Amino acid sequence: MSLETKVIDSGIVNSRIGQIFAFVIGMTALIFGFVLLLKDKQVSGIATIVCALATLLGVFIYGNESKKKERVEKSQMTPE
Repeated sequence: MSLETKVIDSGIVNSRIGQIFAFVIGMTALIFGFVLLLKDKQVSGIATIVCALATLLGVFIYGNESKKKERVEKSQMTPE
């Protein structure tokens, strides 16, 4: 039981660290894109912003689909 608690706690910590890193990377990319826009590099700035947002959105959607698939597999394995 203590092993399960440790696994769950480490999963929570890993999730939080992942969220923090995603936020930092996403904000850095967005700020860099806005700096490019301010320096009259419209195409590069917009491309940087769009790519950053698309990447974050893609990771969010992929994570949700993976969790949904895992829950469905677990529910099918559990006898009723």
